[in-house]
Amino acid sequence: EILAYVLPHTLCEGPLVAMPAMKLMYFDGRGLAETTRILLAAANKEYEDFRYPCTFGTPGDFSTLKRDEWQAARDSGELDSTMGMLPCIEIDGVRIGQSKAVERFAAKACGFMGANEVEAGLIDMLTCAIQDSKDAYNKVKAIKDEGEKKAAMDKYFAE
Repeated sequence: EILAYVLPHTLCEGPLVAMPAMKLMYFDGRGLAETTRILLAAANKEYEDFRYPCTFGTPGDFSTLKRDEWQAARDSGELDSTMGMLPCIEIDGVRIGQSKAVERFAAKACGFMGANEVEAGLIDMLTCAIQDSKDAYNKVKAIKDEGEKKAAMDKYFAE
């Protein structure tokens, strides 16, 4: 049996079939899944927002982060299809991992990837540029020496 997926803003002939149930999986926080949550909310898409609990031994110290349920799921092989990584989104039993792939899937499913291939390419280009900028900022933010960090931040914001 072939299941037809009808995305918003798509013209088609024949009966409309609802989008299958989606389950977004991530940790109990915003992080890498937040863009996908925003896309799904903006399109009023129903989905299960599954969050693995995480706690800090020392608040704010990521070296003390505990994610026991996620670790158990990873160790059991439950997350093998996404290489043990989160976030991932599940549609009809198929899991898609990697945050940017999940975001692009959600954007397309919500009708936010443009009206044609060229618009989709331009949207993808902009999202890659934003990621490059975030990566460069995080690299500068990680500098330990305050003088070196200030100089690098000044350079970052000047460019």
